[in-house]
Formats: sequence, C-alpha cells, structure tokens
Amino acid sequence: MNMDLKLALCALAFSALAGCSAAGVVASSNPQQKLADADALLDQGRPLPAERLIVEAVQLCTTAGDQLCLADAYRGYGLFFMSSALASQKDRYVSQGFLDATATYQQRFVKANEYLEKSRAIYAQAARFEVVTNLNLNRGFAFEMAGDKSAACQAYGDSLAASQENTRLKPGAVIQVPAKYGTFERYIGVQRARVGCGT
Repeated sequence: MNMDLKLALCALAFSALAGCSAAGVVASSNPQQKLADADALLDQGRPLPAERLIVEAVQLCTTAGDQLCLADAYRGYGLFFMSSALASQKDRYVSQGFLDATATYQQRFVKANEYLEKSRAIYAQAARFEVVTNLNLNRGFAFEMAGDKSAACQAYGDSLAASQENTRLKPGAVIQVPAKYGTFERYIGVQRARVGCGT
C-alpha cells in the first residue's frame, strides 16, 4: 500500500472517530455508568452525547421499573438543563431542539425544574431526605436562573426543611457545605439573602 493511500485511510478513520459525538465513551448498559459518563461529557463541554446517555439511562431505569434509578436519571436530566455547557450548542438547540421534544433552549431552566421535581418526589417517598435537600437546593438555583425569585425562595426553604427532617431521622447527619458557611442553615440563609427572600 503506498504512503498516500495509508495517509488517506488514517485521515478517514480519524475523521470518522472525531465525528462520533460520544467518541471516547465506553459503551455500557448500566444506567448509573451512563449518568456518570454524561456528567463527565458535560464537564468536557459535550452536551449532545451527554443528553443521549441521560435519555438512555431514563429508558433503562423505566424498563427495569427501578424508581430510585429513575430518580437519579431525572436528577441528571434536570442538572443537564442547568449546565452552562448547553451554551456551546445554543444555535443547534434553538433550531433543532433537545431529545426531550417538550424542552426549548429559552425555557431550559423551567424544564430543569420539571425533572428535578420528578426526582424529588421519588426520593421524598423513599424518605431519602439527604438527596431531597440537594434537589431542593438545585431547584432553587434553577428557579433563580429562570427568573422566578419567589419560587427560588420557596425551594431554598424546602431544602432547609428537608435537611432538618434528614437530621431528625438520622441524628448526627451533616450536610456538607463550603467551610466559610459553617452550617447548612447559614448556607441557605446566604442564598435566600442573595435572592432577596423575606424572613
């Protein structure tokens, strides 16, 4: 085989690999692995293959009838819609939409809250208040991003209430926050003050 043909074949193989949106992601039938891979792809600024993996995880969890798995997948989809990585594909999302056909780029933070609420409801039913605490916190952030300060204030309050319920059920449980805040209650107080929530 001559050198030009070898170079052409190598270039063709590379372009085919580079064109694959999930290049470098090991195929898995494990929904938790798909969610972890999606999170890594978002960190790399690759939202298109990330969304595909999240949708596949939702489908696998639904097929298995595993509610906590589904709650994790909904949580992942909610956080996906909050990700700054989506901005890199704004034009595509505006013109072609998301895999969830009910989502739009303009209303992505509203869609984030829909998925976070689905996840929250499942975790609350399972009395997993440590996760409910985090979900309500992220709902607060998503409401803020959507410009709904009143709902953000409510979600932050709900997050604090969930953390208190978690502490009641699991004495000694501590919600981790950056050291400068000291306690979760103080952290929530800072979020509420920043938004301008009443007392």
